[in-house]
Amino acid sequence: MAGYRLLLSKASSPSPFAAPGTTIPQPDENYAIAPPGSHPVAAVTDGGDIRIAAGDTGAPYVDASGHRWDTDKYYEGGIVEPGPQHFFPPVPDQGPFRAIREAASDNPMVPQSDRGFQYNIPLSPGVYELRLYFADPLRQPDVDQMEDGQNHRHFQVEVNRHPVLDEFDPITDAGGAAVDARVFKDVHPDDDGQLHLNFHTNWGRAFVSAIEITPGTPGKLKPIRIASGRRSDLLDANGIRWSADNSYIDGRTWGYQNPGNGPKLADLYVNERHGNFSYAIPVPPGTYTVRLHFLESFFSPLIPAAFCHGAGCRVFDVTCNGVSLLQDFDIIKAAGEPFRPVIREFHGLHPNGQGKLLITFSPRVNYAEVRAIEVIDEAK
Repeated sequence: MAGYRLLLSKASSPSPFAAPGTTIPQPDENYAIAPPGSHPVAAVTDGGDIRIAAGDTGAPYVDASGHRWDTDKYYEGGIVEPGPQHFFPPVPDQGPFRAIREAASDNPMVPQSDRGFQYNIPLSPGVYELRLYFADPLRQPDVDQMEDGQNHRHFQVEVNRHPVLDEFDPITDAGGAAVDARVFKDVHPDDDGQLHLNFHTNWGRAFVSAIEITPGTPGKLKPIRIASGRRSDLLDANGIRWSADNSYIDGRTWGYQNPGNGPKLADLYVNERHGNFSYAIPVPPGTYTVRLHFLESFFSPLIPAAFCHGAGCRVFDVTCNGVSLLQDFDIIKAAGEPFRPVIREFHGLHPNGQGKLLITFSPRVNYAEVRAIEVIDEAK
């Protein structure tokens, strides 16, 4: 593994190896792959979207994907506290999590109004998806006790007076991730035209880091599409938007630079996440289809620096919440040759107890890798 780590450790490192006159094989016929004409998205028009960086009193923030996060508003009660000082594992963008809104007290003797807070967010009629983000400053290990920050907070979250999270411990819920996210579909404004979010302390002060509300589809979650290794959104030639890399835990990134002569890759397949890593993709309860996109662009005779060529050079397993999806998977063996996309599709997958599809990529020979991930709600 050492040679691959040294060669591919930097996301910005181009690959200069290409044989003149070489052509790329076509992808599988049963799946439409965007040709190299697809392009990154520099900015996003957020029609109907609401994004609030809780506790933030500075200027609005535009994240790496071009989404605008407004400063804190529509709140009632609570206090502002700093967000985490360090994010590990790293997150795609720390900007929305610089501060938190937190209950003023967790003393059971004080009024409930001091032990919680709420947001009353005006919404147009319709159906929405709600995402709540929790980046807990208490996550850093307790050096004196050699323990992490679990079991320091328990609180309740209500949407329009209906509990959606109970005895919620955001650090436990996040697992190995630095930021926890929970997703809710079929969210509607209340009769007064507002979405009411209430945060109630049980012990350890309730808090929230960021709130995201986007137009939804009745009865089902909109498809989630992640372009692994990318730092900005991607709009492919079919008009399909892929988000920048997110929801990952660990791993490294590398990008293949299309040469003047030689294999040309669609933008979706240019970047990879590799190593021993996972994706914790937040979804509501239900069943989901997951599509995993792979491509081998390193272990090829076109790259003399690669210490191995062909089948057997990269072998790995993939699981989702402990369910085996792929075992001893070899991209070149599956594709027949390098530089050819391989898509594997899996049905009937369920989120775990933390509301995540935890997709884990475990190396056997050299590093696991993935180019893109799709999550499709199977609800009719």
